[in-house]
Amino acid sequence: MLQKRFAYSAATWKPCHFAGRSGSNMRLCPPKGPGLFLRSLHGKDPTEYGMKLVVSGFCWAIIGGPWHGRRGRIWVNSPDTIRKWTIELTRLGLKVYVWGYPDCDQTEAFIGDIQQCLMPLTRGVVLDPELEEKVPGKRDRNSLLTIIESIWDYANIQGWDGFPVALSSWGDPRPHRDFPWEVVQCCDWIIPQLYLETSREHSIQLEDIWLERAGMTRECLVPGAGSYKTIIVEGKRTNPSKSRAEFSAHYDALGRPATFAIWSDLSMTDELFSAVRNLTGW
Repeated sequence: MLQKRFAYSAATWKPCHFAGRSGSNMRLCPPKGPGLFLRSLHGKDPTEYGMKLVVSGFCWAIIGGPWHGRRGRIWVNSPDTIRKWTIELTRLGLKVYVWGYPDCDQTEAFIGDIQQCLMPLTRGVVLDPELEEKVPGKRDRNSLLTIIESIWDYANIQGWDGFPVALSSWGDPRPHRDFPWEVVQCCDWIIPQLYLETSREHSIQLEDIWLERAGMTRECLVPGAGSYKTIIVEGKRTNPSKSRAEFSAHYDALGRPATFAIWSDLSMTDELFSAVRNLTGW
């Protein structure tokens, strides 16, 4: 199956062309405007919260789905919840993507779980495969390729044209040399996790490294912003919400992008919702 969709140099395993959907050799563009990662929907009303997103200028959302990691096979949000929210957020004018955290030792299980979350209204999938690098021995490019191709195959079978697969991971890729970065070149767009950046110069440096490893142009990069900061007191780490001023400085460090994704709803305050609306003008 991989031979059918991907062409590689035997020496480098670098994708020579991009052919994910019906023979196309074109990447699909990321959504425009601000987006928000919805990690926990428990206790939230989709209509009420969706209206809050719209009023605050958000244009799209990523809903957390299957997380296959050290804690086993868990759901950030259940498939039923994801489908319910996808329907309502779409009705309100938002584009909805589904997020998944794959484990290369559970490839088939992950594929089955991510498919449960998808429906005709879903606009694409965002993969966050950090576990491939964090756990020694779990480095399997074939697993990621199989997952990406399976998502495309499923979308094609369902008749969903233009169904992208994006990838999000560490802000700084340099320490993760064993990660199969060549697989990222098979994705449509990327979300580097620049959650805590405060320097524009450093942000540009990290973005350029990502683009080089992904073989993409800047149009394919969506900065991953953070609604939280990290504080360590007596060896204990906490992640309180950023203040309006802190988020504004963070937004400046990212170059005041028109399109970005914020991680996550858990640390979004009314102050930050207002900041997004005023800073972006959407």
